[in-house]
Order: sequence, then structure tokens, then C-alpha cells
Amino acid sequence: MFALTKVLLMSACSVTNLLTPVSDRPEDAGIRQLYPIDQAAWVWHAGVRADEPAVVDFQCEFTATAEPLRLQVSADQRYELYLDGERVAKGPDRGYVPHWSFAGYELKPGPGPHRLTAQVWWLGGHAPEALVTWRGGFILKADGEYDSLLTTGKARWESARREGWSMRVPKQVRGRFYQATGDEMIVDGKGWFAEPNWQPVQVVRGPVSRDGTCGVVLPGWRLTPSVLPDQVDRDLCPGRIRAVSATLGEEGHVFSAAECAVAAESPWQALIAEGKPVTIPANSTASAVWDLEEYYCAFAELTVSGGAGAEIGWQWAESLCDETFRNKGNRDEVEGKHFLGFGNVYRPDGGPDRPFRAYWWQSGRYCLLTVKTGAEPLTIGKVSLNETRYPLENAGEFVCSDERFADIYPLCVRVMQMCSHESYMDCPYYEQLMYVGDSRLEMLTNYLMCQDDRLVRRGIELFNLSRVDWGIPNERCPARAAQLSTTFALTWVWMLGDYAYYRDNPAWLKTQLTTMRSTLEFFNTRADDRGLLGMVPGWTFVDWVPEWHAGYPPGALEGQSSVLNLFYVHSLLAAAKVEDAFGETLLAERNRQLAKRTFAAVLATYWNEERGLLADDGKGTHFSEHAQCLALLTGLLDPAHEQRLLNGLLTDPQLARCTVFFSFYLLETLARYGRGDLIVEKFGFWGDLKAAGFRTTVEMPEPSRSDCHAWGAHPLYHMHASLLGIRPVAPGFRQVRMEPAPGPLGFIRARTPHPQGEIRSNLQFANGKASGTVELPEGITGTFVWAGKEYPLQAGMNQIGAK
Repeated sequence: MFALTKVLLMSACSVTNLLTPVSDRPEDAGIRQLYPIDQAAWVWHAGVRADEPAVVDFQCEFTATAEPLRLQVSADQRYELYLDGERVAKGPDRGYVPHWSFAGYELKPGPGPHRLTAQVWWLGGHAPEALVTWRGGFILKADGEYDSLLTTGKARWESARREGWSMRVPKQVRGRFYQATGDEMIVDGKGWFAEPNWQPVQVVRGPVSRDGTCGVVLPGWRLTPSVLPDQVDRDLCPGRIRAVSATLGEEGHVFSAAECAVAAESPWQALIAEGKPVTIPANSTASAVWDLEEYYCAFAELTVSGGAGAEIGWQWAESLCDETFRNKGNRDEVEGKHFLGFGNVYRPDGGPDRPFRAYWWQSGRYCLLTVKTGAEPLTIGKVSLNETRYPLENAGEFVCSDERFADIYPLCVRVMQMCSHESYMDCPYYEQLMYVGDSRLEMLTNYLMCQDDRLVRRGIELFNLSRVDWGIPNERCPARAAQLSTTFALTWVWMLGDYAYYRDNPAWLKTQLTTMRSTLEFFNTRADDRGLLGMVPGWTFVDWVPEWHAGYPPGALEGQSSVLNLFYVHSLLAAAKVEDAFGETLLAERNRQLAKRTFAAVLATYWNEERGLLADDGKGTHFSEHAQCLALLTGLLDPAHEQRLLNGLLTDPQLARCTVFFSFYLLETLARYGRGDLIVEKFGFWGDLKAAGFRTTVEMPEPSRSDCHAWGAHPLYHMHASLLGIRPVAPGFRQVRMEPAPGPLGFIRARTPHPQGEIRSNLQFANGKASGTVELPEGITGTFVWAGKEYPLQAGMNQIGAK
């Protein structure tokens, strides 16, 4: 029934996450029973409508034997599962209703009476945009002797509706910027901690048919097992208090030097550092700025006593800002700045040791704790963070003669961790949404951080599943509101080309081929007789170039865009690589011929002979680094055009410049032509981030909206793939080409993760020569390239240069 994985230490009860193999008939989900959980019923609270936001508690008492309890569980929208009051699981993984995730666990409660409980919330449109939903529901299937005791639809489950809460749009958001991480919750302890009114649950959808006669699918959820490990679940209380105030410290308040000076000796500091309770007197206000000193994604938790009539605010921010609320300056600074953030509000009922926990995780470096008491004093006994993220850990290393790299590498690792959860995401603070363009760069960076590619596969699959609206992958997913970007749909094909070479899992990759081919046909049928795309639907986003309108490359809105067509060319070339990997030589050749035809038309239509560049638009009035990079990276230019275009890219001062996102492709281009000197120079932007107080990489040059944007993590990729020059040249990374372009670097010592282990490099560069060692994993061969000469690499240790 289950496949065992690692043991998690989240409670006093031993908890093991059980990964259920995916059925070889996934299309039968919702038609016939594929997994044990399909035998259970979905239940909900009888007094709650299907479209009514609610927080519902479920409970079921049972007597355990010495046998372990194995179960499968899911809910809509989110659940937390508890055994005897200890949290043992939370979920489900975000996804789509026709592919709804469930998880499996083994618990060892021990003989005797126990209580299994769950808290499930369904907030509909108040929830984060990424949380797609059908309606509120909870389902649990227990194995063996526990089936009749705990399986929903069979066992005597009860439910109670939590009262005393409401939702509001964060006031800081209104009219300022796009935010999609959910509304703020206001929790009133009088209702929240009231005695629950337990009632028998109501079945809202029965079990799936045993034999699936006639192929009729049940409405709603079609369950599929989670393919991911559990998220990090770790309690911590890091950092220090940076300012305290007798005011609420909210929008409009400037934290003074005096308020910062007393922070280190304040009771608030003793609370987070030593766990000493802090008491706020009756009829008073207080606030504290908590600097976590690192970027975190976490559920906020606090425990309070007394304080009936009080109101506690817990706000998160990436940094403080000036009076415009746009400019942030040095992220280490608090004095003289304002706090503008998102968060929740808690109103104690006056009882002892009342625990409050945020309904959803939030992120940032700074927290603002505010208290306004009524007639009673309030004691805060504990504040802490329950950290959450995908367990993505860095297994690589890159050390070189430039000391700035020691500052850049950790920023890239941390931003990848903060933007990796149940899917990749653009940023954890503002959106928590997975976009194709962002995710491709995250996946490439992931490949060179560690061997774990489960999140890569999950991301590619989710984009595949998103195509129900237009037949091609959505720009972002999962999301309740569909969004179309043709450039990003084309980029999804590039992901498959990457995966074919960076990972060795052809059986899985084969499941994506149908969508790859149909996506290309979507564009092939829209190309004119020259092979060029004109007007295409949706948003042709490419980069946040200041001179461009809303990220559109010039000409895109008029149906005359070289950049769009170059995206199309790259998708055809990526698909050709994938088809070759599966021995589909005819399909591969067809894609290559289509790519060559379109590229020839691009050159004929957009080439500007006077400037030696490709224009962005049909009028020949706009030029960008983007068009030149994409053209050079195709490998389809003849030598004369190639040399002129490369020279123009490097010397023309009037080109529209790449920002953080698209600079990945600029660095790819520089790597193609061995310009490590310019790559190191471009790294200067990232080299300045730590001194400016950043803990992660940013969305764009200042003023940056987001301080934590993983599309900026790509320097980590380029350290290994471009400066060290390690690239796969055969499917599955079975052969390596290593062509260092160190520029001014005198030495590089690195460990580069590989599907079969790691590539170890210890190289010195001096007087135009390379020397040192390269060690390849067992069974892997390759080529080392230096100064135009090629040298074979064998598995094991290889000596480079003079011995």
C-alpha cells in the first residue's frame, strides 16, 4: 500500500512520510479506485455551505493496538493533522482539482485511547491565489484494523465550526502593488477559544467507484499521491530586537534613534532570546521591530495570557522603507524608517496560555509586533517561527580567487530555498506563484545545487496540467485566475530540453512529450508562410526593461517582434534535442528545419545592416540586448552576421539592457563566446547586495519591489556552468564538456552536483594556461577544452596541464 521514506521528528509520536507510487493509469483518477484513499468519503461540517469560508475542526477518538497506524489524508483548501494534540502533518500540496494531492503517513501512537484531529480551512478567494479549490472538504483513509475506526465515511468523525475570525484585504496593499499571498485574518479569542459544538460530519462526496463502469468521472477532486517530501517543519526564534516604541509603530511612524538604542536591553529582547515573558500594562500601547537577521518563510506563533480587550498585530516586511513607502535603502537600517507590511491580528479573550498561529505562512526579514491593551494587562509568554519551505539543501561548492563570490553564493542558495515550497515561486512575500520564466532559471540552478529533482518534475508537471484553458501551459500555476503568456508557454519547452540533458529519467520525461508536441503545433499553425509569428494571444512578457511597456518587447503588440520569433526558434531547437534523445529523428529534423526557416525569416526581416544588429520591431527603431542574445544563442548565424552581432552586443551603448531576469541569457551568451571576464564584471551587481543589507537576490535593480526573487539566483548556475564551464553534452548528463572561462579568476575549487555523484574541480589559471585536477563520477566521461584544444576526461581523477 505504501512505500516508506524518511522518518520525521515533528511530534512525540514517531511519524513516517509514506510516498505512494503513482498509478500507471492516472487518467482513471475519479473514475475507478486507484488508491486506498479512493475508498473513503469526503466530509464537511453540516452547517457550512459549499461556498462559505470556514475554519472547521474534525475529531475522531479511537483505541490503538501495538500496530502502527497507516493513513492517507487530504483536504480542500488546507489541513493540519494532529494526534493527541501534536501536529503530525499539514497539506495538501498545491495543485489542481483534477489532480488533487494526498499524502500518506505511518504513525505509532502506542496501545490505548487516542484522538486524531484535523483543522481544515476553506477561505475561497481570501486564500493565497495559488490555492486552487473546488469546495471545502476533508478525507482520510486508515489501513487495516484502523479502517472502520478512522476512515471518513465509515468512522464516527465529528466536526465543529470555529467562530471569532474574519478576513480583510491588507490595507498596506491597496493601490500600491500586486499582492497574492492571501488576505489578513483577524482572530477574536472569544469566539476562537469558545467551547466547540461537535456534530456528526456530513458526507459531501462518496467513495470512487470500485470498477469504474462506463468511465463516468465523479465531480470534484481526482486524487493523486504527493510526489514531494514533507516541507521543513522547524520551530525557531532567531535574530534580535532592533527598535521598541510606546506607540503602535505602524504606517506613518518613523523609528527614532532613541527607540533603536534601547532595543537590546528591552523585555522584548529577553522574550526572543531567553523566552522570558513580557507584560504590557493595561490601557497602553507598545511595539517592537524584530530583525530575524536572515530571510525566513514561516508560520507566526505566539502564546498569551490575560489581556481581554487587547489587540496584537504581527506584521512581516522584507525591509523598512522611507516616507514614500517605495524606496528601502540599505536593508540593514531601521533608524529613521517606516514599517510597511502584511500580517494578522489577534484579540485575546483573557484566558491563560492562549496559543495563536497564523493560518498561512508569511515571509521576510523583519517582523513588527504591536500591542494595544484594554482594561487588563497582557502577558506574551512566547513568540516563535514555525519555518516552512521545501527541504532544498545545497550540496555544491564554488570557491575562487574573487572574495565577492563568497558573498554571492549564499544569497543564491537562500533565495532558492525561500522560493521553493510545494512548487517553485517567483517571490514568497508578494505573490507565492510559480511562473514559467522564473521557474526555468530556478530549475537550472537546482540542478547544480543538489541531485534532488523532485521539485523540478513537479513544476514541469503542474505547467503541463495548467493547459486546460488554451491548450498550452499557463504563464503561472497553480492559480485560481488563469494567465496566458505565449513567451512563457514557449519557455516551458526549453525546460524539457534542459531536463533531458541534466537528468537521466527518460521514462518520466516521455510523459511530457504529448504536450511538448501540441504546444509547438499551437504556434506552428499560427506562423505565416515564412515561418514568422505575428500577433499572438496573451502577454508576451520578456523582461522588466524600463523603456518597454509592461515587459512587452517592442513590436510585440503590433505583431512584428524579432524577440518573440526567437523564442519560437529556441523552442523548436529544444524540442529537437528531446526528440533526438528518444530516437525520434524525423520529428527532431522537422523541428530543426522549422527553426532554420523561421530564423532565416527573422534575419531577413529584422537585420539592420547599418548597425549590424537585429531590430526588436518591424520598423527597425528599437534594439535590445535581448534580441542579440537570443539570436547568438541559436547557433544558426553565419560567421559574418555572428561576428558583427556579437560586436554590437558588446559595444553598442544604445541597446535596451537586460535586467536581473534576462541577464541570465546575457551571461549564457558571454559564456558561449568565452567572455568570463565580462561575466565576472556583470557579477558586480550581485557582489554589492550583501553590503546593501540583502539576504537574498532581488527582482530588479533599485527600487526593487521584491527583495527575494529566485530568478536572480542564476549566478550560482553560471559559476559552475559558465565560469567553470561544466555542461552536459549527452542526454542524462552521461557526457560532460568542461570549457572554463575564468576571466580574471586565478583559481577555482568546486564541487558540482551530478546525477551520478559530483564533479570535483581544483584548477589554477595563470599565463594563459590551466592546470589542476578534475574528478568525474563513475561511468561518466567527457572533454576538457582549453585554448581551443580538447582533452579527454575519464571517470575518476584527471590531471589537467603540467603534472
